[in-house]
Amino acid sequence: MSGSDVSTTDSDSSSPAQSVTQDPTIEQIFKHMPGRLNQETARHMDAVLQFVLTGEETKRYHVHISDGECRVAEGLHNAPNVTFTVPAATYVDLVMGRTSGFRAFALGKMKFRGDMNIVIKMPKLFRPLNPAP
Repeated sequence: MSGSDVSTTDSDSSSPAQSVTQDPTIEQIFKHMPGRLNQETARHMDAVLQFVLTGEETKRYHVHISDGECRVAEGLHNAPNVTFTVPAATYVDLVMGRTSGFRAFALGKMKFRGDMNIVIKMPKLFRPLNPAP
């Protein structure tokens, strides 16, 4: 009977956690990136953006934007126009709209190398990924 009580207690304590909206994974963020592209801002662009996300495990993605379309691939690109290096948790905050690229850069949490014109467009290039209600 006490085993049943423990099981019920565990189940009850996990219910509130299940109702809390969880952040998307890095994989989910990049999978949905093409749908978040602001096609108007990207209309005349032809650029490759490299993302290096640090943390427990470094993840690398590159995004090719060409004439309002966006393709995402895992791994390193041989000649990106700009490379962003940022902790994965900070990148999630950026994508969710909880912080800005400027703030992350100013706090030293995000670094970039490459075409400054693309960096300037980033806040308008992708819409924030809003959590599900």
